[in-house]
Amino acid sequence: MARRILISATLLAAVAAAGYFTWAHSRLEEPATSVPQNVHSGARDTSPSASESQATNAEVRSSGPITVLAFEELKSRAKAGDAVAQRQLAQTYDACFMVNMSPENYLSDYETRAKYVGDSAEASEMLRVARARAEECRNVDGGAPIPLELIKGWYAQASENGDLASKATSISLSAKKPDKATSNNLWEGVTQSGDPAAAFSLGELAAGLGLIASDDQPEDLLSGVTSGYAWMVIACRNGYDCSPNSRLMQNMCLNTGRCAGEDFEQFVRSSVITSSDSQVLDKKIERISGFLKAP
Repeated sequence: MARRILISATLLAAVAAAGYFTWAHSRLEEPATSVPQNVHSGARDTSPSASESQATNAEVRSSGPITVLAFEELKSRAKAGDAVAQRQLAQTYDACFMVNMSPENYLSDYETRAKYVGDSAEASEMLRVARARAEECRNVDGGAPIPLELIKGWYAQASENGDLASKATSISLSAKKPDKATSNNLWEGVTQSGDPAAAFSLGELAAGLGLIASDDQPEDLLSGVTSGYAWMVIACRNGYDCSPNSRLMQNMCLNTGRCAGEDFEQFVRSSVITSSDSQVLDKKIERISGFLKAP
């Protein structure tokens, strides 16, 4: 039981967006009051079209290795005002924050961690993922250190341009529980959009700060760890990339040492919640699904 509690706490620190630093540490910082100047450069004030929102399903599954060309193309689309690209850029910076902060120590740190992973196959996989991440992050702004404000800024810009997932993430990063109006706006947006990335980010928010339900919304589905997992599992089932080799599960491997080739739902059920909680999770998944527009 103690091991499950530890993994559950680690999971909450690991699932945010593309990386692990922002969720775990940014709440120690004052939230950025404005988007960095270079984020605004060349961006147009526009919300993503319906086609861009529906493209979320595909974009979360087609994210491959970060090459110089892929990164520069993503950055160009983000600067042109593409809200989904702005979120993906924030996630890319987030994933590389720790790597680029101290590249000379990153791999040696994981070599040390691997010695304490009980399963040799999982230890080997963790090292493989860490080496691949280090190689990719050399292509992100040439491996330069990444300011935390840049990550927050791109999430904020994507939120301003209508990306619901970024809106939920930005609230999580602010460490301030959203008010009733903001909570209702998120509920309506996520349930009506069919956007799995938004549902996943709402789950992170529900599991952490929680939301305030309006009169016609079930309060128990908007706060609490199990409710958060339910939103995340639904997002995975509806197209968010939670596969064993997804960026999400690579982050799980790097943060928890659990690198057994599970997808997100399998990981939650095997390592995080008890069998009785699994039944509660199933009931919440069923209830939340009833509110969601099909993706």
